[in-house]
Amino acid sequence: MLRPCQYRRVTEGGQLVCAKIGRGRADVTADICAACPVAEIDCSHLRFTLERHESGDIIVHHGNGRTEVWPGEPPSVHLQRAACHLLAIPVAGSHTCADCVLRSPMSGRDTRDTVAVPAQATPGAARGMVMPPR
Repeated sequence: MLRPCQYRRVTEGGQLVCAKIGRGRADVTADICAACPVAEIDCSHLRFTLERHESGDIIVHHGNGRTEVWPGEPPSVHLQRAACHLLAIPVAGSHTCADCVLRSPMSGRDTRDTVAVPAQATPGAARGMVMPPR
């Protein structure tokens, strides 16, 4: 089942479009959305743009005049640029956020709550509370 996404819209013509795709065509399918890295990370502190990758079909010409078309990989989206809003660090993929204690699901609790930040999470910072900007 496809999870709700605040960036996915439906055009007047019934086409699914992702507002966060900065490079490539913005139209998406349910399969592309299901494999989206943002859905896997699922953190409200993530700021990002996506890039759509499409691999074309491979055309094979045989010596006997026969031609075959081998299908390429299906279209997919990848993080083009991403960073954590609270820690101000780049995010390369879901592995960066996997064990983060500051993780806050996108559709979960109110992000305006205070969050305890361990001293090792922000270099040189004293232990204390951090309030995300409103």
